[in-house]
Amino acid sequence: MITSEAELQAAIDQAKSGDEIIIANGLYSDWDVTVPCVGTENAPITIRPENPQGVVFTDESTFKVSGSYIIIRDFRFEDCRLLDSCVLLDDALEVRITQCVFEGAFGRAPVIGVKSQSVGCRIDHCQFIKPEARSIQITVRGEKSPMRTRIDHNLFQDVPPIPSGNGRETIQIGQSQPNWGWFSPMTIVENNTFLRCDGEIEIISNKSSRNTYRNNLFKDCKGELVMRGASHCTIEGNRFENCTGGVRLSGTHHRVENNLIVNSERVGIQLRYGMTKELI
Repeated sequence: MITSEAELQAAIDQAKSGDEIIIANGLYSDWDVTVPCVGTENAPITIRPENPQGVVFTDESTFKVSGSYIIIRDFRFEDCRLLDSCVLLDDALEVRITQCVFEGAFGRAPVIGVKSQSVGCRIDHCQFIKPEARSIQITVRGEKSPMRTRIDHNLFQDVPPIPSGNGRETIQIGQSQPNWGWFSPMTIVENNTFLRCDGEIEIISNKSSRNTYRNNLFKDCKGELVMRGASHCTIEGNRFENCTGGVRLSGTHHRVENNLIVNSERVGIQLRYGMTKELI
């Protein structure tokens, strides 16, 4: 049973396909862990607590994951100061973050970051509660960008507004439409619930192509699902209840189908002219 950061790092460094690394229940502060280990599709490496939600990470705790076929599950991250993300997927392959709770995170980094040439990663059945930061950010920089990330069955809840009015999207996929909007990371965002996500007007900010947003519920949010540009994204089967708006579109060849928008404060579906030139 792991009880220290050093023990965890040693176990990860020696891990082989099919291994399960178990951390003893407890409160742990400022753990900075790198996860380069390599599992296989049929025998992933699992990192988990002794009991679900029995391990709480706090302060500047971070997991930097660059390995493959890894499952990180059932942890809590509370009141983390985001100098780095709680979990950063950097050149990761088929890594799954599941059944984790992230509550009260704050700072400059996203709660979960996906960057470089990460492929086939999944973030599912997690809770993001009261973050004063972006919850999930996928960094798009052309060919060296994440591919086929799946974000599904998560709860995003009670995001407070950012004082500046900009920079607290719940999910951001791409950062510079003029430079990288053409790139197609093929992200899927589906079956998530967004409840009182008031960080800024863009609950989801899309600045890349061929992403899919389907079967999500947005309720009591002061914001919209926004295509800031790019092309060939699909927005289907989503439900918006008592939100500022529904879907805002810039770019080309997007498909918007079978969405339900109820009691919207503003226009339910907006079609804008041209594409954004802002970097943020």
